[in-house]
Amino acid sequence: MNTSVVQEKLKTYVQSQINNFFPDNGDLSNLNAVIKKALIKVENNFKHIALNHYYKNNDIYFNHLNADQYTVFIYYASNVAYEIYNDINLATKLFYLNKVLHQFHCMYSTKLPDIFLLIHGTGIVLGKAKYSNYLVLSQNCNIGANDKLEYPEIAEFIILYPNSSIIGRSEINKNCCISNGVFINNQNISPNKLIIGRSPNLTIKEDKKTRFNYFFNI
Repeated sequence: MNTSVVQEKLKTYVQSQINNFFPDNGDLSNLNAVIKKALIKVENNFKHIALNHYYKNNDIYFNHLNADQYTVFIYYASNVAYEIYNDINLATKLFYLNKVLHQFHCMYSTKLPDIFLLIHGTGIVLGKAKYSNYLVLSQNCNIGANDKLEYPEIAEFIILYPNSSIIGRSEINKNCCISNGVFINNQNISPNKLIIGRSPNLTIKEDKKTRFNYFFNI
């Protein structure tokens, strides 16, 4: 994978951001190892993405100055710090860094899929739902719990367009497109659907378009 900066410079860059926003002189000894493993996850994710700016010289390209790409990288780093190193302090700072820089709220303990894509990824809030591969997330979308702390289940090949939400005991089956501003609350959606409107008065149509070849190499 091509990168806009080498790993050592990327580590210095991230460390500088952490120390700037959270100047408590906390232990960052795991940061280099975390970044190394996060970049492996980034490469595995990005090789499935079809968009041109994810490639350079016919190879996968990670650009730390591309906000959507950097958001994904920082999420993976926070999750690695938590899952592999049990470094809650570092995981928390990386989670918080994503909130500060990108208004991206996804806890380090939340398991996002191996293959997902952000499109203008600011203002996104992702709770502890069950996620699957080939997920597309747009600005200001929200996936979260209801008042009983029940979370959605999201199948493969789902697009959430801007300002859409999936809440509570909802099950979204394979190959569905959630249109702008849709609000799904405690409802199940069968496969291959285009969804418009707000629960409980959703408009659900058969989706005859082939959307995912634009976003992913499938």
